Amino acid sequence: MTDGNRSSGVSAQFTRVAGEFPDRVALRFLSGDGTVTERTYAQLVAERDPVAAALAAEFAPGDRALLLLPPTGPQFVAAFLGCVHAGLVAVPVPLPASGRLNRAGDRLAGIVADCDPVVALVADAAGLPPGVLPDAVRPLALDTLPPAPATGLPDRAPDEIAFLQYSSGSTGTPKAVCNTHDAVLRQVDQLNAMWGFPEPIHVAGWLPLYHDMGMLQQALLPLLTGGTATMMSPATFAADPARWLRAASTYRANWIAGPDFGFARCVEAVPAAEAATLDLGAIRYVANGAEPIREQTVRRFAAHFAAAGLPPRR
Repeated sequence: MTDGNRSSGVSAQFTRVAGEFPDRVALRFLSGDGTVTERTYAQLVAERDPVAAALAAEFAPGDRALLLLPPTGPQFVAAFLGCVHAGLVAVPVPLPASGRLNRAGDRLAGIVADCDPVVALVADAAGLPPGVLPDAVRPLALDTLPPAPATGLPDRAPDEIAFLQYSSGSTGTPKAVCNTHDAVLRQVDQLNAMWGFPEPIHVAGWLPLYHDMGMLQQALLPLLTGGTATMMSPATFAADPARWLRAASTYRANWIAGPDFGFARCVEAVPAAEAATLDLGAIRYVANGAEPIREQTVRRFAAHFAAAGLPPRR
């Protein structure tokens, strides 16, 4: 729990939680081919530290670091935590795909011009489409980083920026929201204060981590309170929306979060017979947000999955 015992920075809070629950599953990633990848808190620390050490050795606190990575999963989370641990400002952005660089490339160019990053964290140097980054932004391939502890790094001040959250830019130039360490921890505190149950928070979701709900509610809420984040990529969800609720059923998630259209897609894509085979009885909170919420969607979702043990109200 963060409230009343808050460290001054996001990474310090994560380190404290990881020290308290080193063997607890912090993150579970479900790939489209059915592979399940898990990380305990201790393992996430071990993956965070080489990122932080490499960044701290070459860059200054406050420098901006693009996260040009697949949109969910352990690598993205470790890279984000490494940035904030080293004192850099993380800038999560969508990874432009080869062959689809026009719109995505224009959006990325606008972000680069706005925040002036010095480094871009990438999964591997060969996987980055050519021409995506200007020469002034150095790519740092995560697969080349040697294991290393991140020692001697000072904690971050509450008013320092932890990460920049850019709007989609679908109707104009992307605009950044400056999320300070204090603001992030206050948001987690507020969500955590809603909880009020003895079990740790376990969120299941599919939103990309460059999305505000994806980052804050799907990742940081469980990871900064000693819970578990079960996630899949947006593409995995889109291919079969039932995978989201199957994951919540199998792994006993108690909090699911997504936009209105995601809940509508589940009603449309999951037949009543399959819905009855799920066990959603562990769910305490269903968070519908990040776009206009339709009462009809909420009612249809609750009714459709009542047979799975999802009550209309807790």
